[in-house]
Amino acid sequence: MRKLFVLITITLICFPIMGQKQDSIWNAYVSHMDSKYDVYVRQLDKDYESYLDKLNAEYENYMRKSWEEYTAIIGIPRPKEDMPPIIFDKENQEHRSIKEIPVKITPIPTPQPQPKPIAPIKDDNTPNNKIEVLFFNTPITVRKPTNLSFSIKESSNNSLADAWERLSNGDFNNLIYDCIEVREAYSLSDWAYLSFLQLLSEKLYGNSNEAVFLQAYIYARSGYSMRLALGQTGKLYMLIESNYKLYERLYFEIENRVFYPLNCEERQLFICDAHFEEEKALNLQILHDQKLKYDASEQKILISNKGIKLQCAVNKNAVDFYNTYPVGHVGEDFGTRWAIYANTPMDQNISETLYPQIRKCIAGKKEEEAANIILNWMQTAFEYQYDDSIWGGDRAFFPAETLYYPYCDCEDRAILFSRIIRDVLDLDVVLLYFQGHLATAVRFDTDVEGDFLTIDGKKYIICDPTCIGAPVGMSCTEDEEAKAITLY
Repeated sequence: MRKLFVLITITLICFPIMGQKQDSIWNAYVSHMDSKYDVYVRQLDKDYESYLDKLNAEYENYMRKSWEEYTAIIGIPRPKEDMPPIIFDKENQEHRSIKEIPVKITPIPTPQPQPKPIAPIKDDNTPNNKIEVLFFNTPITVRKPTNLSFSIKESSNNSLADAWERLSNGDFNNLIYDCIEVREAYSLSDWAYLSFLQLLSEKLYGNSNEAVFLQAYIYARSGYSMRLALGQTGKLYMLIESNYKLYERLYFEIENRVFYPLNCEERQLFICDAHFEEEKALNLQILHDQKLKYDASEQKILISNKGIKLQCAVNKNAVDFYNTYPVGHVGEDFGTRWAIYANTPMDQNISETLYPQIRKCIAGKKEEEAANIILNWMQTAFEYQYDDSIWGGDRAFFPAETLYYPYCDCEDRAILFSRIIRDVLDLDVVLLYFQGHLATAVRFDTDVEGDFLTIDGKKYIICDPTCIGAPVGMSCTEDEEAKAITLY
């Protein structure tokens, strides 16, 4: 018994000692690994800073070289296409044979992700003083650099290179970080982001060369392609690249790339071709519903000649933004411009109020009958007017704009109809361009009779929102062929 007691006592004494030793070993291991991780993080930070310093130094050195003089090229005019609404002649049309319409396909660019910063922007988590700007009546807050002082002493390449060096010293990193976060948080399109940067820069530096320079600097660091230019009087301009050919805007060709000056009417500019290798052009596609503050318009009541009554309000802040949007097309096909509008998501407040009303009206209906109800509403509830008489020239509407303004034309109706059919009935739609006229064609899941076209072996049935009284499957033009603009 005494031996057993001694053995138990020794065991109880040794176990804590062994546990303490194991804890000590483990703590030493954790400390060692933490130390190695800290070294690794510091090396990453050092590598990042070296890489960013290298990029900015190369950019700055290029700016110090002589800037080349360029002459502006006159922008292309807006296409002018308008055809008045047609009243469907039921007596003459109901006995005619179904026709297949030959089409040429206009593919559109696939959606592309927005550019990434040329190098990751570090957030040092410093709670700097903040600055608020009202972007289309939407309050947006970002951190203000602790040291805002920088000036462009003279309009020379060396002075501008000095300014680039000044902004690259790290004082503005939190501001750039916050701007990119704003782009993501508010789902801003490329044009919205560019406009926000201009508003922010002018809030900080007024209408000055410094404001233009800051906007250009943040825009370039965000991954977009731009060029700086000096006018004949020493005014600084920012030029943006776009893959779209923008209408009625001066542009400059630089190394076979097209750049558009912002807020500039000068025809001769000295341009610096400094750039980052991974930069990307501005894209006019709007891929997400932008989160602008909701300011409801008056309720608009739209009643078809068959008694379908729908109403909705529109975000006036979104309408104000759309009113600033540039117009252009891709490649040599001006039809691609309509895809920008038709592919823009419906504003959330509209989809949450108007769409339930539409679904109630078509509840229990077959696809063709449901589409006919929506088509007739589009044909008869909206008032037609030529763009020339209202806007002084051709202007297409985003879907929300057609629901806001008192008048619309064939392209506006086709764009809105295509958006509703895709969202509510979940059917594929193409825009269909005849000479001077825009309609649509729908790929139904069920067998529907009527005038049609074929794309990749799939049958699309004509639906014309401007031909008053024409049902699904009835084409109201005499054109022998058309152009189909695909949508996503």
